[in-house]
Amino acid sequence: MADSNTPNITLVQQVNGENDSTWGDKVDANFGKIDKWLGLSLRDGIIGGHLVASVNASALTIAIKAQSGNDPSSTEPVIVPIRNATLATGSLTSIELTAATSLVISSGSTMGATASTAFRLWVLGFNDGGTFRLGALLENSSTNLDEGALRSATAEGGSGGADSANTAYAGAGITSKAFRILGYMDWSSGLGTPGTWSAGPTTIQSMGPGVAKQVPASALTEGDVAYVGTANIFTADQTIQSSDAGSGVGPLLTLHRNSASPADADTLGRIIFSGKNSAAEDTTYGSIYAFATDVTDGTEDARMIFTARSGGTNSICLNLSAGGYMNGESDPGAGNFAAASFVENGTALSSKYFLASSAGSLATTDTINNSDWSGTDLAVENGGTGASTPAGARSALELGSLATASTVNNGNWSGTDLAVANGGTGASSLSGLLRGNGTSAITGSATINNGDWSGTDLSVANGGTGASTLSGLLRGNGTSAITGSSTINNDDWSGADLAVANGGTGASTAQDAANNTVGQVATQASAAGSALGVDGSGNVKKYSVANVLAAMGTTKGNILYHNGTAWTVLAPP
Repeated sequence: MADSNTPNITLVQQVNGENDSTWGDKVDANFGKIDKWLGLSLRDGIIGGHLVASVNASALTIAIKAQSGNDPSSTEPVIVPIRNATLATGSLTSIELTAATSLVISSGSTMGATASTAFRLWVLGFNDGGTFRLGALLENSSTNLDEGALRSATAEGGSGGADSANTAYAGAGITSKAFRILGYMDWSSGLGTPGTWSAGPTTIQSMGPGVAKQVPASALTEGDVAYVGTANIFTADQTIQSSDAGSGVGPLLTLHRNSASPADADTLGRIIFSGKNSAAEDTTYGSIYAFATDVTDGTEDARMIFTARSGGTNSICLNLSAGGYMNGESDPGAGNFAAASFVENGTALSSKYFLASSAGSLATTDTINNSDWSGTDLAVENGGTGASTPAGARSALELGSLATASTVNNGNWSGTDLAVANGGTGASSLSGLLRGNGTSAITGSATINNGDWSGTDLSVANGGTGASTLSGLLRGNGTSAITGSSTINNDDWSGADLAVANGGTGASTAQDAANNTVGQVATQASAAGSALGVDGSGNVKKYSVANVLAAMGTTKGNILYHNGTAWTVLAPP
């Protein structure tokens, strides 16, 4: 621009030969001259303007400004070149902006951002049938940033609902329109709360020569997919990382053969391990292949091959399919492995552990017995007794005299008393009642007392009373507990009549009781005016009252007197 032969922007009027308000229309017609003089290129997303961003009330506003910083106007227009909406037509359409142009990402709209994670918003310009519409998207899949395809946009809506990544949002809905990438805006540390636009972008970049139209690695988050259409060489270690704290599988590395005509024996992918040899030649030292051996839907089969270089040749060493098998062998089927031989420390294992064609009958028998044994006795070190007789076995096993004894008695015991913990008493002598002491030795006791008793009352069946307190007459109840009673009745008596000598009548009838207690009273006929008395022999006699009184003399006392109905007591006169 400092070159005096290069006109500045004011010379556009001279180029067009006019000085009127149709400057913008003439720019489109003379674009090649402007590009040549001003160094502008159709690779620029915006001609004569730039992107700005501002935040207010947690909302983000993206705007296009003229180079002066003012809104585009008829005197300071901004040009946006966009490809033709017909994909088969390669011409460009230039849209002239002469008024304020902006897009508001409303408060609450996350655009698909993750909290405190870097992200990038791409700013797009759409040609919606001749009307320019500003759009934005958070793109984490670089295949969608293709200006050679038509694109749609969803209306932002103004209510905080623009929340999806990989979705373009604009002031109005757009369906399959040509668009131009105008630039991008980065938030290198993200936002603490996505949807709360509390800070503007850390980087604003308008598109132009040398500006990549790819999603940077720093803007990719877990779950995003980065697509690269050309070969790349990574000179540093690469890490595929997943922060999934659940049980899901991740991270994933997928080699996808997206064939439109899959066929049996297709090679699905190959991982090559390469390095230099002593001649500084690139050499493949190993590789892993995967083949689709059957692509029929529902019966798909695959085969994996592992190769390794040996003797200067990279050869197949292992195959995996339904089963596993070494090169030169066939697939043995699920759960099996096939190899020409198995070697342990230079010795073929087939002669030691695998059934040979010359194997004897024991190889096919389920059990073996004495008749199957041939040779010397199986040595102790091989799990045998080293003998063919019991005595020889005891000797070979170095057993003591007890091994040959038929019985064991006190004479065979040596050492301390066998402890209670080992099933003994822990003592060599015991007398009286035996008293346990936990794991200590059992002791003998001459007596047992209340302190030795623990638990419920000793039952009648075990020689006790079944009760802890008793009062009054004791009443037995079979095997139930003895009870105390304050009275005794006829139901309590069993056995012979209680003798007079023991305080009873000695009889079970009134007549016998009378005979046993008052002598002859019961045998005397009862008559009015009679009295009872005892003669000199001690017999009870019936007398007249007068005779009884005469016999009594001056001795005074009551007499039994019968009044013709019953015996009664008569006081002396």
